[in-house]
Amino acid sequence: MPNQSRDPNRPAASDASIGSLDFERAETSANSAPVCAQCATPITDRYYTIGSHVLCEPCHFAFQSAKAPGNAASRFFGAAGLGTLAAAVGCGLWMAVTRLTGYEIGLIAIAVGFLVGMAVQIGSRRVGGLAYQLLAVFLTYSAIVMTYVPSLANEMIASEDFRRGLAAGETERLEEGENADSTADPVEGEPPNDPALSPEEVALLAWIAAIPIAYMLPFLMGFENAIGILIIGIALWQAYRMNARAKLEMQGPFRLGARDTAVG
Repeated sequence: MPNQSRDPNRPAASDASIGSLDFERAETSANSAPVCAQCATPITDRYYTIGSHVLCEPCHFAFQSAKAPGNAASRFFGAAGLGTLAAAVGCGLWMAVTRLTGYEIGLIAIAVGFLVGMAVQIGSRRVGGLAYQLLAVFLTYSAIVMTYVPSLANEMIASEDFRRGLAAGETERLEEGENADSTADPVEGEPPNDPALSPEEVALLAWIAAIPIAYMLPFLMGFENAIGILIIGIALWQAYRMNARAKLEMQGPFRLGARDTAVG
């Protein structure tokens, strides 16, 4: 086992800084001796590598014990909150462009995927992983399909079949209530039950009914929407890959002068 003691006069990376290694810093000093990629301390004996970069022993141990900031719950809710906000902004942007131009520009979906993916990445403190990838995909898809809801709801509101279906359901509900209260004496002067719904109630029910249809709509259009499905797929992939967990392979320890030989 390598010696884990640490020289008190030797700088080492803290848990806060080790999460973001400065890989842009040169790893060789003026005399060509290797230096730590994190703390810039010249390597004199043992060292480790992460990718193509060199870490001194103290920074290696700090890296191994470093923890992502916050906790799992705060990171997930932060990612969900920022991601939802970004999805709402992306949805609003798409609807605004559609209203101004009169056309649905599907390529905006890719921008929405990038926006949501970035928001989830920031909210999760750049931890990444499958849970955040699935969250980003869901929020991106939701942002895209929510743009269909207003037109679907307006079509339902204008549809006589939708209104008749609501009236029939309301009539059935009232009849069930009357049967349950059939033993009660009618109140004198009380107007009879009117199954008709107000315009506000019809609009609310139409918007609610439009949401699940919107999630299915890209696929309900079939082959005619093949290009649209392809663009949506690219947007979802964009959000998914932006939240992948970084894979960094740590190797070592090695001894200076025998760079390719691991030591025990």
